[in-house]
Amino acid sequence: MPSDDTLKRLVSESLKDAEALAELEQQCTQRPNDYEAHYQLAEAYAARGRFSEAATAYRAALACKSDFEPALVGLGIAELQRGELEPAIAALSQAAALNPNSPEIHFYLGNALDDAGKNQEAICALQKALALHPQFEEAHLALGFLYFRTGNQQGVREQYQQLQSLGSPLATQLSHLL
Repeated sequence: MPSDDTLKRLVSESLKDAEALAELEQQCTQRPNDYEAHYQLAEAYAARGRFSEAATAYRAALACKSDFEPALVGLGIAELQRGELEPAIAALSQAAALNPNSPEIHFYLGNALDDAGKNQEAICALQKALALHPQFEEAHLALGFLYFRTGNQQGVREQYQQLQSLGSPLATQLSHLL
């Protein structure tokens, strides 16, 4: 059982957290056209695992500035976390169009496409992420798993070898699939 000091500290932290969110919400109410305020609120919600509220706040930021790439990426990830795959794909595709040289955006897009069962498109997105950043270990891992699920044993082996050459501990996760 936690001590009284521990409980007091936890309650205090919880109250501070609630106050910080309330302050961000108030900023959005006072400045409804401030895309950065909405974005900060969305990020705060996302950091707390409150993805529905984060998605709403990201949309509010995008209503103020439709080409705000960080909000598009955040919205895509929030929707992915919520299992809303088509909105995730739409937001991440738009972000990729705005910033085609971001390996992270292509990685998240590949994950969303993979979750939606769009295997070939997911492979293309993950390959694009790796073309932009060949040392992107998580993209190698995701592509290796995707190759496994689509029956491409040679692709699994290649991704495993890439991870090994990078000295990545993630290689062991693919080694079981060989």
